[in-house]
Amino acid sequence: MASRTVDRDAAVLTLLRDRNATRPQIADETGMSKPTVSAAIAALEQVGLVRQDGQIVGATGRSPVVYSLNATARLVVGIDVGGVNTRAAIADLRGTILIEQTELTRSTGVTNQVSDIIGRLRARVARQLNCPRPQLAAIVLSTPGVIAADGTVRLAYNVDSAGSLNYAPLKARLRAPLRIENNVNLAAIGEHRLGAARHVKTFLQVSVGAGIGVGTIYDGRLLRGHNGAAGEISYLPIGAKPLGAQLETGNYESVTAAAGLLQRAQSKSWPDRPPHDVAELFTWAAEGDATARKLVADEGTRIGLAVVAARAIVDPELVVLGGGIGRNELLVAPVAAVSERLLPVPCPIVTTELADRGSLIGAVVSAADDAWQDIMNGLGATADPPAPHSEKE
Repeated sequence: MASRTVDRDAAVLTLLRDRNATRPQIADETGMSKPTVSAAIAALEQVGLVRQDGQIVGATGRSPVVYSLNATARLVVGIDVGGVNTRAAIADLRGTILIEQTELTRSTGVTNQVSDIIGRLRARVARQLNCPRPQLAAIVLSTPGVIAADGTVRLAYNVDSAGSLNYAPLKARLRAPLRIENNVNLAAIGEHRLGAARHVKTFLQVSVGAGIGVGTIYDGRLLRGHNGAAGEISYLPIGAKPLGAQLETGNYESVTAAAGLLQRAQSKSWPDRPPHDVAELFTWAAEGDATARKLVADEGTRIGLAVVAARAIVDPELVVLGGGIGRNELLVAPVAAVSERLLPVPCPIVTTELADRGSLIGAVVSAADDAWQDIMNGLGATADPPAPHSEKE
C-alpha cells in the first residue's frame, strides 16, 4: 500500500513540476481516479509541496481549482568558481533562479568566499520570500580541475597557482548536501538542458578560455571517467613536440588557451600596438584586420584538432564551442573546416547559447535535480503513517 501511495504522489508531483493542472486534468494525464488524485493532492498540500494557484474562470458549473508545485518549498544553490569570476545563484525546485551574485574570485580564499556569498544570498532571498530561515536542499559547486571524493581538487591552475583547491570544509560549514563537479562538465549539462544542445542526446561541449576542456554528454548522461578526468584535453599530444615533457597546465592548453593565444598575438608586428587581450584580438579580427584574422583562423585550426580527436572517440551529434574564446562565432568556420577535412563524418559545429553562464546554469539545474530526487526518495518516509492508537488499545 505504501508503494502505491508513493507512486501516486510521485506521479502528481512530476506532472506539476512541468505545469499547473486541475484535479480532472491530473486524473486524465496520469490515469488515476479522481479520488486517488484528491488524496495525493491533500497529502502533498499537507507537507507544503503543492498549493492552490487560482481557478479556471468561465468553466461550466463549479470552477475547477488549479494546483501548482510549491517550487520555493525547497531552495537550491548553484556556484561557479572561475579563474576570474565566482558566480552564485539561489533557485527554486524548477531551477528558476531567484537571486544571484557575481564577484571577482579570491584565489587565496575560495572556500571562505563561497561560504560568504551563499550566506549573503540566503539573507537576500529570505527577505524576498518573507521567510526568516530558508532551508537549502542541495548545493552544486562548479570548479576547474579534477575532483576527488574528499572534496579536494587538482589541476585547477587558472584559480590557484599550485593547481590545488580544498572544498572539504564547505560540507560542514554549509549544512546542506554539497556536490562538486568540473566546470566544463556542468557547462555541458547547462547546454543540454537549456542551451544549444537541448534537442540532442550525445554531444561535446568544447570550452576554450583561460583553460581548455571538453564535457561529454553521451546518450543523455554525463561522462566523468574513472578518475573524473574525462575531457582533460589540455594534455593532448598536439603541437610541435607531441612527446615533449608536459607543462603543468598541459602542452596543448599552454598554446591554445588565452595565455598562449595572446602571447602569439603580441609577438606579431602591428601598425600601432599589439592587442591588450584576446577580446580585443577578436574585435580587430571582426573589423577585418588581416593579422588578427590570421591568428583567429590559426586558433580555430588548433581547436579543430582537439575536436577531431574527441569526435573520433564519441561520434557526437553536435559540437558546442564555449568559453571566453571558444564562443566567438569567428571560430566556427575554421574549426568546422579542420573537422570536416580530417574526419569525413557529418557533425554540426555551433557556439554556446548560454555565453559565460553555462557552468552556473548547469550547477543550478543539477542542484534542483538533486533536491527533486531527495523529495522523491523521501515520499516513502511519509506515506501511509500508522493509524493512531484507539482507546481500547
